[in-house]
Amino acid sequence: MLRQALSLPNLELEALLPARPVLGLAGFAIAYTVFVYLGYGLREQPDALVIIWPPAGFLLVSLFVTPRRVWGWLIAVQLIIELLIDLGRGDRFHPGWSVTFAAADSLDAIVGASMAQRMIARAVLPRVRQVISFLAAAGLGAAASASIGAFAAMQVLHDQSYPHQWQVWWAGNWLGSLAVAPMIFNWAIRWRLPSYSVPVQRLAEILLLTALLIALTVWIFSAPVLGITSFLQMPAVLLAVLAYAAFR
Repeated sequence: MLRQALSLPNLELEALLPARPVLGLAGFAIAYTVFVYLGYGLREQPDALVIIWPPAGFLLVSLFVTPRRVWGWLIAVQLIIELLIDLGRGDRFHPGWSVTFAAADSLDAIVGASMAQRMIARAVLPRVRQVISFLAAAGLGAAASASIGAFAAMQVLHDQSYPHQWQVWWAGNWLGSLAVAPMIFNWAIRWRLPSYSVPVQRLAEILLLTALLIALTVWIFSAPVLGITSFLQMPAVLLAVLAYAAFR
């Protein structure tokens, strides 16, 4: 198995893209729309930021695997979709701040994908350092996005605490990337490059991990609002740990 893996050529990320760019752009628009509605469905309170923003992960992966000459098209579609959805929400639409929210999401993906491409110069067979580098890049992108998004949130929402809004925005976008990006990579590689996908060999292990994941999810989301102190409340510390591990 190891000898077979070592014989595989370097993974070309562009191989994950659809063969027809027009259909790929249309598919991106549909998928991004679904992720945005999913994100709004995870909102705990009407006048609060979402606890997790799945579109952040999808847009980050899309830019990461796409040549930079195409980024403008993806960002334009992303901005239009977010503005149209905000406009359709009626009283939730604030023209100037809605543009700022959408632009902050764009900044998240642009910074994250740029840092990931810089830290991962060439994708090869999976390495722990590459995974950590990607996670750190996603966190940095979310932090850059939060610097703008938190200010806009203060103008629209009732909470006037910039540090609190920054933390919520940062955690929500980064969690969106952590939750969505691995899933997209996994299924895209299994579909487009099956030779790189991990073969399913131990059904018992998969069932055990699935049961553990379900149990932890139920425990976390059934806990009182103030019942859990998350490590995500210390973004500077976590980013420092990831950055140290990535560049070590």
